[in-house]
Amino acid sequence: MTYINTNLINIKESISKQRIVYKHSFSDKVWFYSYYSSIILILLIMPLAFSIKFTIEDYSTISIFSIIAFIILDYLFLYAVKNNNNLVSIKGIDITNNKELIVKYAEKIGWQIDTHRKSHTLLSKPMSILNNHWGRTIVILYDKEYIYFTCITSATISFIANSPFHWFGNRKEEKKLYTLLNDIYKTYR
Repeated sequence: MTYINTNLINIKESISKQRIVYKHSFSDKVWFYSYYSSIILILLIMPLAFSIKFTIEDYSTISIFSIIAFIILDYLFLYAVKNNNNLVSIKGIDITNNKELIVKYAEKIGWQIDTHRKSHTLLSKPMSILNNHWGRTIVILYDKEYIYFTCITSATISFIANSPFHWFGNRKEEKKLYTLLNDIYKTYR
């Protein structure tokens, strides 16, 4: 079961920009930017606080390690936010055959088909006890002979965009799908 409203995704603009583009209201945009800004500010303030403590008091290995750890976390978070909604593209056959192959192989890789429309397909992997998210969704967009896809994970049910905290896990799922599709399309070319 997916929590993504596909009416909020601008498909044509997403394909042209090679990233998921949402049609958010003004209040959603305010929430979205304040959410990310607050996390980034916290991650920036923490090393600053440690460095002030570091300069005032005697420095310790823990202080230095903490500063470096927060700087690395900051970089990873900013990288994830920047690349969070990028689309992976792969050259397929044509729209009809691409859609048929997605449906055929979705269950083989453990994904359920939530939405299957002319311009896009949503595959979902439900939440389990071992996950720390509300389920993953692969958004697949079709354009002529190309397939564009990305894996989206919401941190909460009401989250309005892709959660950056699951970026590495989402890339792993995208890589699995890319490898599968690439192997399939090699036999059709």
